[in-house]
Amino acid sequence: MKTAIKKRFFAGAIAAVIMVGSIPLVSYSAQAQAYPEGFVYANGAKFVCDGSPYYYGGTNCYYLTYKSESEVQNVFNDASDMGLKVIRVWGNLDVGRKTDKVNQNGAPIFEGNNDGDGEKDGIYFQYWDDAAGRPIVNEGADGLRKLDYVIKQAEDHDMKLIITFTNYWEAFGGMGQYVKWLQMSNGQNVSNGTVDETACCSFYTDETIKGWYKDYIKTLLNHTNYYTGEKLKDSEAIFSWELSNEPRCKIDEFCRDNTLYNWAKEMSEYVKSIDPYHMVSVGDEGFYNFGYQEANSQGLPSAAYSGSYGVDFEKLMTLDTIDFGTPHMYVDQWGFDLNEDDLEWIKRHGETTASLSKPIIFEEFGLTDKTKRDNSYKKWLDIVTGDYYEGVEYQGFNYWMIASYLDDGTLYQDYDGYTVYGPEGAITESSRKLMIDAAKKMNDKGIVNFPDHSSYTYDRSADGDIVVNVTMKDGVISGLEFNGKELSMDDCLINGSVITIKSSFLKQQELAKYSAKILTTSGNAPKFTVNVIDSNLPKPTIAPTNVSVDINPKVCSDVQIKMDKKTSEFRGLLVNGIRLSEGADYSVADDDIVTINASFLITLPKGANTVTFDFYEGEDSELTVNVSDTTGLDELDTFDGYNSAKDIWKKYSLNTGGNAVDLDLVERNGGKALAFTYNVGSPNGYCGINHPIAARDMSGFDGIEFIIEGDGSGNSFSLQLRDANNNYFEKGITLDFTGSKTIRISFAEFAVPDWADPAVIDTSKINQFSFYGGSGGNSDTGTVYIDNVIGYKESSIKTDDPYISSKSGSFDGISPASVRVDLVLNGQSVAFVENGGTVLKGGVDYSANGSQVMINESYLKTLEEGEYELVFRFTGGTCDSFVLTVKNVSTTPVHKHSYTSNIIETAACGKNGIITYTCTCGESYTEVIPALEHKWQLINTVAATETEKGYSEYKCSVCGETKKDNFTDPVGHKHNYTILSSINADCTNDGSVTYACSCGEKYTDIIPALGHTESGWIVDKAATDTTDGVKHIECTKCGEVIKSETIPATGSADKDESKIELWSGNIFSGSWDQPITFTAVKNGGDFNGSVIAKNGYLLVEFDGEDNACEIILQSWSGASSWARVSASETGVVNGHKFARFDYNDLTAAFGSEDFADKLDKLHIATAQESMTVYNVSYVTDAKDENDKEDKDEGNNGEEKPSGDSYVSAFQGIASCGAWGQAVSIVTAKNGGSFNSSSITENSYFYIEYSGDEGEMELILQSWSGAANWARVSAHETGFVNGHYYSKFTYSDCVSAFGTPDFSKLDNIHAGAMNGNITVYSICVCHPA
Repeated sequence: MKTAIKKRFFAGAIAAVIMVGSIPLVSYSAQAQAYPEGFVYANGAKFVCDGSPYYYGGTNCYYLTYKSESEVQNVFNDASDMGLKVIRVWGNLDVGRKTDKVNQNGAPIFEGNNDGDGEKDGIYFQYWDDAAGRPIVNEGADGLRKLDYVIKQAEDHDMKLIITFTNYWEAFGGMGQYVKWLQMSNGQNVSNGTVDETACCSFYTDETIKGWYKDYIKTLLNHTNYYTGEKLKDSEAIFSWELSNEPRCKIDEFCRDNTLYNWAKEMSEYVKSIDPYHMVSVGDEGFYNFGYQEANSQGLPSAAYSGSYGVDFEKLMTLDTIDFGTPHMYVDQWGFDLNEDDLEWIKRHGETTASLSKPIIFEEFGLTDKTKRDNSYKKWLDIVTGDYYEGVEYQGFNYWMIASYLDDGTLYQDYDGYTVYGPEGAITESSRKLMIDAAKKMNDKGIVNFPDHSSYTYDRSADGDIVVNVTMKDGVISGLEFNGKELSMDDCLINGSVITIKSSFLKQQELAKYSAKILTTSGNAPKFTVNVIDSNLPKPTIAPTNVSVDINPKVCSDVQIKMDKKTSEFRGLLVNGIRLSEGADYSVADDDIVTINASFLITLPKGANTVTFDFYEGEDSELTVNVSDTTGLDELDTFDGYNSAKDIWKKYSLNTGGNAVDLDLVERNGGKALAFTYNVGSPNGYCGINHPIAARDMSGFDGIEFIIEGDGSGNSFSLQLRDANNNYFEKGITLDFTGSKTIRISFAEFAVPDWADPAVIDTSKINQFSFYGGSGGNSDTGTVYIDNVIGYKESSIKTDDPYISSKSGSFDGISPASVRVDLVLNGQSVAFVENGGTVLKGGVDYSANGSQVMINESYLKTLEEGEYELVFRFTGGTCDSFVLTVKNVSTTPVHKHSYTSNIIETAACGKNGIITYTCTCGESYTEVIPALEHKWQLINTVAATETEKGYSEYKCSVCGETKKDNFTDPVGHKHNYTILSSINADCTNDGSVTYACSCGEKYTDIIPALGHTESGWIVDKAATDTTDGVKHIECTKCGEVIKSETIPATGSADKDESKIELWSGNIFSGSWDQPITFTAVKNGGDFNGSVIAKNGYLLVEFDGEDNACEIILQSWSGASSWARVSASETGVVNGHKFARFDYNDLTAAFGSEDFADKLDKLHIATAQESMTVYNVSYVTDAKDENDKEDKDEGNNGEEKPSGDSYVSAFQGIASCGAWGQAVSIVTAKNGGSFNSSSITENSYFYIEYSGDEGEMELILQSWSGAANWARVSAHETGFVNGHYYSKFTYSDCVSAFGTPDFSKLDNIHAGAMNGNITVYSICVCHPA
């Protein structure tokens, strides 16, 4: 039966949470001191960062590690806008053996891949190297540097990453790639293709594979980030490391060998040995290991709960080196019922981790049915945020998955149907809003202490204190740190949650921006800034305020900045609070020109950097330096990496449509160069070679340059480029020279060949360059030498903002001429020029030519004498002013043009329009209206089927044209199994369920036999004084008789038994009544509790149903207040039924053997049925008493039944309290003394002890494949040698242990149940 949905814990779960709540945890603030700033760690069942609780909303995005930087930025920008704080990414991208070949995009070709072609967009992290005989880690630009950039983006967006080490599935190589590497190391011929799941499981146990896996972890954690300069293990942008994505081990069904557990323990310990501060998770989906029978009995989906995947979530969570749980959920893949199985899954995992005092995140989840998605997501996220089930909450979630815009303007395709897009207004906007709301709830939980503002300004001229109001949810304010120094009460006042920074202190500070930190007794220490200014002082300025720098050493040059210090004093430059060295890092000329040296600039990391100009008695100015790095990107080929012509032909291919070409390697220019021997005669008249490369962003360069030594033939030689859109562009030169020269070709000079369609070159994605020879000279053959084919740029420095370099000019009517204005455009252009709010007409009033603008004489003559401010507005939105002085002009009115416009032809997508302007004087001019660009909008996504390709369909919102793009290959057949047949298991026979797919494939799951469930003894014929009786035990499920025994004749009562008759008569009673009550003498009755003696039993003769009679022992004197006792045996005697209540059962229920003092009333009671009572007696077994006395006097300390051989396991004295273990014995295989082979069929455990009889239990413990903690109840108890004894039969031990294979036994415990015990001996006996 499936669990009904109730918004509260079960009682057991509440108890577990209460128990966990009593565990003392280290305080947030105390434990935070042990972790680096910005690191998240687990504290009990919570995450903590810098002393504050850390909750988050997050997502997954697997493509971040191989896409372009702009596409990565798009995802982070969207995630930041959504309020997401943690993204889970793949830290593995593993491929097969590296070959000498490259594909059409110039990327290396690999063989023996587990995932398709292996590399993704030319990116790969590990590959197999035959020479090294092991996998090699690629830390270069097409390797881990891509992960470096993702980490840098996380830092820039104040976000964190969960990074996986590998994948159970084939995507990105995964575990199967390690298996293929092992095959390669053994000399096997390995082709592309996915390793099946069974073979994949050797990943967990093969020592060679485990060694390679550890090597990768060690390299990754110690890898230095290219952009930040710190090792990954030291990065606060890492939330946690993850051992694998969704590990399973199907060959270890029900975790009999604990394969995954043992692997996770070993590997998490290894990670912690290198990086003790970051958290570690397994990354498993959260499958339980209940077994089929238990899962079915609870009505749970068997696949996820039975243990068939070899995963035991609960056991994995007990590992000390695993910090938190990571359940996933895909209801449409796992066969879950919505609104039932899904809610139970999320709740149950929250309860499990809470009971183990560990945090939990909902790491992956998704639903493809968009008609049900939002409703389900709302419920799931409400559970996660703690708004659904009382007492259940998660610490984070990562939905599957976010995606954003690609460089071509389209959204990344929703391949699996789970994508919730990041950009606002996309087709999944409703789901996106749910994620935003849930993320806000999670983020709000983590906000503990914060000021009312993040920045405050103090104006020395205005005076007045700064008052900071602080919201405190954890701890109290203990002080204030200002610029690294704690302030005294003379400088600030603290009144509860209000801080006042005194004006008397602030007035003494220099004009600058200061950091302040609020000190607290616990929780986080909030930070804010204080900007000290003086509005009476003029503010110094610098120009420009933004520059872009390429730190490629080949092109990087100095940056010059002009200062206007006003009344202040320039004291130097600072970066990140560190003062630069004048002379080494920068210089100052003419007291106002600062030159920042290129030698310093190349040390800056990529991205935006701030250089502070420090002014004394003036507000500091900030220069933003946007750093890019084209190092390596500029080199197309320098030919220095080749050793022979054969090596060259591995990279270059012949154009088969042309004549043959000979290539050779020669010495030129102090290194190696290419000798290109051509033939441009018949039959084809040309020849050429092509060099594919990985798509290269060369948009930061102005063009291509190369060194060529001509042959004077007069023939043509061309350099050809191809972009990722498969468009070609070329530029030719004439070989009319000899000797070497450097040729520079700007990208603007490259033209589309005659044979190609018109196109515009995309310099951000150049993927091939080629050399071609053509005819036209005095010889058909010749040789030229080519070297150093690289990208060039005129300068690596540019200011982002355009400006006017000549600030003023004049027009003199005596010698009239146009006025020139010099500009620095930095890639922009003039949008318009205005004078006093009137926009000048381009081409009429002024003319623009590159970086020069001429204010035309015809316009100047229309102006009156005076001074004018011409405002130049640039295409980037900024502007600058030019002061124009007009003098000596005629006052004769001059005609001013007044134009009207007329659109002759409207612009459309891909087609220019025409507009004509006509003045009232008849003058006119014409302008081109630029063609519109298509604005493609996604209108439909068609998923790939088993046989048909998938694609995205787009429609232009401007012209209505449609197109199809982003085609995906057919997915191939996916099995969809249904139940074909089933056979129920019974007590002795296995059952089975057979599943079949529509393709014909079948498999069968075996349902283990249920096993018999024994009844108590059933008396078939009662014994009399002279005749034996018969009793049997049967299975309560199938009725099969399991064993039968003879009941010996009772013999004469005066020989073996003494009988005290307590009552005789005839009385009828209905259900739930007490027809006979005996009141103790001490309470005024005539019943003496001392008649209830050991080795005896209470006997009631009655008519009615077998289970009609029960005994109730009542006490208000220190024992059980109302102890109900069921009959230990029923049968027929003297023509009536009897019910026997053994002394041991009476004492167990009553809680004491002191019946004389503590028993107040004894009731003969009717249970569910009516009965008639005839006799009540207490019978004492006199023979047992005599035997006991004989044994007490004559046994001489014998520790086992006489005549049985035995193996001693313990001899001594050991005690314990309730639910403890007095004796624990380690088996020989674990270094102990006990040999489990002594446990044989028909043997039994025999234990002597003191305490309360029946309180002894035997516990068999295994971590080697049998029951973890098997509790065995005694089959027989008694008294011997002055002690009690308990026997535990072989069959009972096997039943509890789950197997007769006791080689799997690891520990034996002799334990107490409710009372205290002392153990004297333990042995294994073998009947004679």
